[in-house]
Amino acid sequence: MLHLSSIILAGGSSKRFGRPKALVEVLGKPMLSYVYDAASLISDEVLIVISRDMDSSPIERIASDARIIRESYEASGPLRAAWEGWKNAKGEGSILLSCDIPLVSSKLLSILSETMDDIFDAVIPRWPNGFIEPLYAAYKVEPAFKAATRTLELGENKFVDMIQKIQRKMYFSTVAIEGILGSTDTFLNVNNVEDLRRAESILRRMRKLNL
Repeated sequence: MLHLSSIILAGGSSKRFGRPKALVEVLGKPMLSYVYDAASLISDEVLIVISRDMDSSPIERIASDARIIRESYEASGPLRAAWEGWKNAKGEGSILLSCDIPLVSSKLLSILSETMDDIFDAVIPRWPNGFIEPLYAAYKVEPAFKAATRTLELGENKFVDMIQKIQRKMYFSTVAIEGILGSTDTFLNVNNVEDLRRAESILRRMRKLNL
């Protein structure tokens, strides 16, 4: 079993919500808290990457046991933030997550990391239309860091460019994930008020069913 680091990207601000997305509340609880709790269940350490000018104190209150990594580049984007996480991770394996997925499943995170194990360097959920979920995926730290470094050196900033540079990768079908979890709601990103209401509705239903 790989020593596992979870890396949560929490530096993004939201003009729609008027505050960092990580701090937007879903049913009275910051979104970051949902992601941190799920990540803590399956990993040996949790790293939270924040932007250079972000106040870290609210993050520290939410995730007191996490390591806070401040980005060394200004307005660098998610790939650079992930690079910062891999650079500082102590684990051999990693789970990379955005902070705006309050329906994140620790069960799925375990499945992704266990599928990766010794065979693959990355396991990434992929939709039938080819769209991938690079910020809800498992990566070996060293290959991912090297691929991200090379991608950034080339002036590229997309995860698809980075993932192309990882040789041993597996795309995990979201159809299979739906069969495991019963839905694909776990991938819901909260980007606006409508998404927030949908996430709260799903969470209320899950709580009634004790899921």
